[in-house]
Amino acid sequence: MKKKKLLSILCAVSLISSMIVVPTFAEELDTIPMVSEDIVNEESNMLHSESAVEEIENEEKESKKVDEEDDIKENASDKTITGNNDIEQNIVLYDENSVIEKKENIQVSKNLELKTVDTLQTFSNEEVLANEVNHAPIAGLQYAVLNPDSLVDGQFTKETQLAFFWKWDNTLYTYDIDEGDTITAYIGGVPLENCVTLGGADYDFEGFAVINLEPGDYELTFHVVDNHGAQSNVARLSFSIIDTTEQPTLDITVFEDSLASAEDVKTYTVPVDFTQTPEVLISLIRTGGSGLKITVLDENENVIEEGSCYPNIIGVNDFSSYSGIYNKYSIKIKQPENVQAQTYTIKVESYKDFKENDSNYKITVGSEEQKAILTGGEENITPLYLNTFNADRGVSRFYTDQGLPSTDPEYGDWYSFVGDGEMVFTIYQAHAKNDALRFQILDPSIDNKIIYDSAGDDDAHRIDVDKYSNTYVEKTIQTLKSGKRYYLVIYATREQKVSDEFCYGICIGDPDYVSNMAFLTANNIRFRKNETVTFTIPVNDAPDNVVMKYIAYHGSPTTIETTWYYRPEGSRNWKPVYYYDESKFSVNWKTDNSTKLLGDWEFQMKGRKDITEDVKIAFCFYYERGDKYDLNS
Repeated sequence: MKKKKLLSILCAVSLISSMIVVPTFAEELDTIPMVSEDIVNEESNMLHSESAVEEIENEEKESKKVDEEDDIKENASDKTITGNNDIEQNIVLYDENSVIEKKENIQVSKNLELKTVDTLQTFSNEEVLANEVNHAPIAGLQYAVLNPDSLVDGQFTKETQLAFFWKWDNTLYTYDIDEGDTITAYIGGVPLENCVTLGGADYDFEGFAVINLEPGDYELTFHVVDNHGAQSNVARLSFSIIDTTEQPTLDITVFEDSLASAEDVKTYTVPVDFTQTPEVLISLIRTGGSGLKITVLDENENVIEEGSCYPNIIGVNDFSSYSGIYNKYSIKIKQPENVQAQTYTIKVESYKDFKENDSNYKITVGSEEQKAILTGGEENITPLYLNTFNADRGVSRFYTDQGLPSTDPEYGDWYSFVGDGEMVFTIYQAHAKNDALRFQILDPSIDNKIIYDSAGDDDAHRIDVDKYSNTYVEKTIQTLKSGKRYYLVIYATREQKVSDEFCYGICIGDPDYVSNMAFLTANNIRFRKNETVTFTIPVNDAPDNVVMKYIAYHGSPTTIETTWYYRPEGSRNWKPVYYYDESKFSVNWKTDNSTKLLGDWEFQMKGRKDITEDVKIAFCFYYERGDKYDLNS
């Protein structure tokens, strides 16, 4: 058995394939040989009766010891170790060429606001090694900002010193419960040259700090491996460093105009000085009700890019295509090779739907860094239309794929709409790694007073989970004065990079209904020729806001007569359906004139022959985005 605990922590970049672990101290360890039960039994046959008594006593001690070890194993995952003065911990930072011991004059306050780094269990908790159990070590970290004055609007900057502790106030958060084991720690996700050691064995705290990081997104990882190769859980923290460096700015150019007719084409020229910016942003903002198309050409009349924004609904239902309302379209142009300046031509023309005297638009030109000013804020407010759900046309949604809006609501994405009594507000994100958006409702008649902010409403933050991805949703129901003008402002929770596929959708008015389907079965239904059988399929767990789209028979055509009947719970009338036809339901959220999925569904079918079989019924229904529901068959 192991008698004394030896713990030496070494930190290394996780990509290094091999390293030499050098403990800071070592002690001779006495070992007690393990005696197998078979040998004990064999020797006991050769001893006198008094030896048998001693053997029983030894077995009782061994049983007690096993029980104690089991208690240790059961509690291992929940414990931290405090006051172990015989445990010395030392951090050694490695790069690919040498060992780097870095100590800097960093002040560690005893009044830090500590937070716990999230952990992910990825490895086995224990394994058997030669007659004894080896437990995987535990990796845990507490973290804090050492210099809060370095934060800008709550965001980390290059000057921020971010500290991570595996020991704080003599409490260990990273450890191995197996006495005598050594463990090696690995840091990943940040450059090792930006890590410095904090504290040590002679301090009541120990860990490392990450300093002087360049602007960007990071995911720091930390895990440990014991000398038997057992790996711990992984502690990880995602964070961003914002760029506070003042950049040269390009003069902003703005054109405000309208089209005289559906055939009208407006042309503008814009000189761009690429010595002032590496990337220019040209945006078309639709401020009227007409659809518009923008085309950008270079000096050789080569088309750089074209795009459109339009108010009309596309598709005939929610299966064929998303209905879309695009209010802005932005084109990014990177500096061409060996070009210091370039003059671009911008063409604007009608697209899809022209409305006379309602074709106003705005063009803004500036640097990518000026995006919040170029496309956001009240100066660039655009109209937003209400969703009145129609089962044939689908849902009227607005989409934008122009990246993340500003974290400052003043420069967020602003929309104007008309109140309509009780309204559902649904804002959701696609291709997003985290919950990135919030929204406000403003009253422009009272100096843009904020009457709702989802940031202060915990119930508004929803996640629709499926096997492919998570959809983050902000959702609330508000009652606004009908016919009155309001503003909707979308803003980001924090500065971060998002994928090129990132977009968000807005649906206000009726709920953003999403269709889903399940097949429910009535088992062992006994049919008799020319006789009608009645049976029930219960749906007990559906939320009250899940409503029906259609119902259909999916059984054998030779089992029943051509017409069958159904009625939902609470209905007195039987509704006829011909064979495999889809019996559709009306949906009206405002009047609550919808058929709920919840309840007992009754069916009547006349048999064409004598047979006992299962009957399958297709239930197609709508759930509200943000309240995803799957009906289990």
